[in-house]
Amino acid sequence: MDRLSDLEHARVLFEPRPLTPEEVEEFILIARSWAPQAVEADVVMDLPLDEMRRRFGQWSQGATAEGDSRTRWPIGGADWREALYGMLYIPPGVEYATDFPEPARASLREALERALRALEAEPPA
Repeated sequence: MDRLSDLEHARVLFEPRPLTPEEVEEFILIARSWAPQAVEADVVMDLPLDEMRRRFGQWSQGATAEGDSRTRWPIGGADWREALYGMLYIPPGVEYATDFPEPARASLREALERALRALEAEPPA
């Protein structure tokens, strides 16, 4: 953050403050998520927008109301694994649908089917 200390005429109006390493990581993650991603999809969940924003906090960026009781939320990542990560934060019991694109959709389906089989199998000795 020291690279900004000598900038002039940038029209950036803020009071400088030290950032923790966690804050820096979080800001980078959020900024990166707003760049075009290799895999992009929408999730429509059965949760009103205000409730979704309350539960997701800053991670609700980009969410829009889909009627009175549903929310459309964009997810994405460098691959299907990163895009799936966003869906894992949808609260238990909240139904949702996604337009996950092919071929990422097929890869996700295959991985989830294998994971379910692994959970049903006898644990290794």
